[in-house]
Amino acid sequence: MFFNWFFSKPGKKSTLFIAVLINGLIFGLLHEPQIDLYTILYSLCGSVLALVYLETKDLTFSYVSHLGNNLAVFLISSL
Repeated sequence: MFFNWFFSKPGKKSTLFIAVLINGLIFGLLHEPQIDLYTILYSLCGSVLALVYLETKDLTFSYVSHLGNNLAVFLISSL
């Protein structure tokens, strides 16, 4: 969601790295506003989704990856 705001101009690899981390942190804080281990895990997932977008240039793949992750967690927790 926030990716285009950070990547409005092509940048250096260090700028992309920082943008991916910031996107991941925003994703993590939106999913777990309390700072704890889960915030770190959600931030890592958000960074991975940002990298998926960076590679594909299509949000569909990030959406499907997010859906797949949520579905896997739901199915595992339902056991």
